[in-house]
Amino acid sequence: PLLKTFLKTMTVTAEVAATVYNGQEQTAAFNNIKYNGGAADDKIQGTLSLSSKGTKAGSYDVSLGGVYSSQDGYDIVNGISEKFVINKADLTITAHDQNRISGSLPFKFNGTEFSTNGLIGGEQIDSATLTSKGAEFNAAPGRYAVNISDAVGSKGFDTNNYNIQYRSGTMLVMPQRYYPTAYPKQTLSPNYTTVYISDDLTKYGIFKELPTITIISGGINLEGLQYWK
Repeated sequence: PLLKTFLKTMTVTAEVAATVYNGQEQTAAFNNIKYNGGAADDKIQGTLSLSSKGTKAGSYDVSLGGVYSSQDGYDIVNGISEKFVINKADLTITAHDQNRISGSLPFKFNGTEFSTNGLIGGEQIDSATLTSKGAEFNAAPGRYAVNISDAVGSKGFDTNNYNIQYRSGTMLVMPQRYYPTAYPKQTLSPNYTTVYISDDLTKYGIFKELPTITIISGGINLEGLQYWK
């Protein structure tokens, strides 16, 4: 073994490139490698090996190896204090919009009324907690937030690997006297089969503006009608 008394300390430093969680094992990339207190001359033998790897979001230590020195050379020290960082991936979970009639049975969420954007690979979210004041039996007509939180998943999904942004939806509670009436589809816009008729439906945000309704044979004419979606 080398006697450290005869060796000069040489510290190896490097910049460690960070990355983002992708569901796979990732290996660190190193830049600006420097030998401090010495030089990579004929007293340094072998091939410098810096390594660090990880799969989950987090910080990982860097190991140094592959190089050694002659008897009158250097005591080679790992001076890389920086960690190999796998940052969390961005994930958005958005609650679906809902509607109900005031005074009807309370709206019951199944926990699956949401969409996602940003899931990695085959990971999936199975359920989330959804709540809304508008889901209650005695909720007055109007618009209420549909709040979402606490996603639970499978197939490798781990909330610790994501920066999760939860986005609320909207619960539209309509008054009973504006109960929707279905008309023959051919008399309506192709994407709608339900129409609400009243003098002040703009108050509840059902129409962008009041439509001009013309009675025709078998139903009503709603050409040019603008809906809130």
